Amino acid sequence: MFRPRGRRPLLAGLGLCVGVMALVHFWVSINHSGCHSTQHSSRGFCLGGSPGRRQQEEEPPKTGSTEQNLMNRSEKNHPRSENVKKLEGLSDGLPPHIDDCNFCTKCHIEKFPEKKISRNIKSSDWKPSKYRRRDAEKINNKREKIEDSIVRHTDRSHLPNCTECRGCYHRLEMMTLHRRAFGRTFILRGGNSAARILVASGENVPGGQALVKLYCLPIPNEKSGIVDDCPPKKHILKSQQITNAVQRIAGDCGMSHMIPKSWVAPVKGVIDGLGLHVEATGLWIDVVEGISLNYILSELDIEEVHDLLSNHINSTEVAMVAALDVLISQCDRHDENVFFSDTGKMSIIDHDSSLGQNWRPCGIDSIFIPTTQKFQVSHLGHYYIMKQSDAPRKTPSPTLLLDYRCHVEGQRMGTDFPPPIKKCLQKLEEMSVQEAMSEYGLTKTVAASVLLDRAKGMLRNGMEWTIENGEPRNPPSINYGWEHPCCKMDIVEDVEDMEKDAFSCQSKWNPSTLLPEGDPYYS
Repeated sequence: MFRPRGRRPLLAGLGLCVGVMALVHFWVSINHSGCHSTQHSSRGFCLGGSPGRRQQEEEPPKTGSTEQNLMNRSEKNHPRSENVKKLEGLSDGLPPHIDDCNFCTKCHIEKFPEKKISRNIKSSDWKPSKYRRRDAEKINNKREKIEDSIVRHTDRSHLPNCTECRGCYHRLEMMTLHRRAFGRTFILRGGNSAARILVASGENVPGGQALVKLYCLPIPNEKSGIVDDCPPKKHILKSQQITNAVQRIAGDCGMSHMIPKSWVAPVKGVIDGLGLHVEATGLWIDVVEGISLNYILSELDIEEVHDLLSNHINSTEVAMVAALDVLISQCDRHDENVFFSDTGKMSIIDHDSSLGQNWRPCGIDSIFIPTTQKFQVSHLGHYYIMKQSDAPRKTPSPTLLLDYRCHVEGQRMGTDFPPPIKKCLQKLEEMSVQEAMSEYGLTKTVAASVLLDRAKGMLRNGMEWTIENGEPRNPPSINYGWEHPCCKMDIVEDVEDMEKDAFSCQSKWNPSTLLPEGDPYYS
């Protein structure tokens, strides 16, 4: 039997009079529940009601696209109620509100409510000092409010499906950005994490378009084909908090132009092509220029890769990124998190595995930093480093040209940091843990302590000392030795047992194939 949302079922022992009153209440709810009215159904706004969650869970999955799997299964298990079919229509002519729908094919965009604008920090107005939290108490209060709304979109199966609805604030689509770069068009897609990256657009989005990072969406991972588990709320909040903190730290270190602005704000809309209703608090991120280094290595011709990394990279930017990675204890700086434009302008993204908040024990892991696992992959290859192959790579990766030693005088930085970095380190050296927490919006003393300890180590003992000895340290199983830098490369043809041309170092390249003992994955 169809039951309006928010009404209790009729009890078996009620008399006739009470029953009539219940029907009156039922009629009123129908006329105020959007999708539940015949007027909406007759106009084609509604696809049906729901008999309950259990039946939906027992329905076997269907083949086809994600959209067909979601919409078809829900429609079959949500047949239109006979009560809905028999009701007379209303006269307002409006489609149902998105809150009264499970799936919705088309959602009309409305202006963002004034009361929520204060939570949406516009990236165009961002300044390192403007949005600082005053103290940890205010951070915790806001954290509790955000936590209540962080995964509200996960279960709407008890509601009917709608072909058309209203009440959305953002136009959403899965991340498929068409990017023109290096004389061709690339299609940029989301990464391989538990989060899903959506493209949001419309008048309610600063700049007209931005990315939104969300967890707990029932959408299969593009690479694995499975729906990732929903992480605990505290992990999602930590990810958002660390990302925003690093953005502020980078601003103080003169690197605002290299890191996309991010902010935490509500998102409400329907994903185009899926009809999935999304309402949550997400991490918003500005779109960066160019394409990832991963795309560059896999899609560009070898001559283009050589020209870009040999002739168009700003050495000061490389040195600053390397210093920042050491300062924040960055543990996820791989080739998908580094972007380059046609002119060599570099941008870096994805900083939630920093400040000691990583999913595994790690001090630093970056393609810019020797002795780290991701750097050593450039020498010996991923499968060899992860102990899944007995054969190291035969030729060096061109990412070795990003070794920070190749971009500083004498191939050693010591305490000779770029001026903006040095000024930033000096500011941090004077801070207490509580001051750092307040300045950068941190709620964990551990994160603030990591930042301050590394700043002091870099100023007093230098870059190389901090890589080796700064806390937190890399575990022995992912701690590699210093290799000789490979700062200039040539293209070689007809490499033995290789189908395409490859790179070779102009200097001696003879990396050690001896791997540290232990599990290289979980360390």
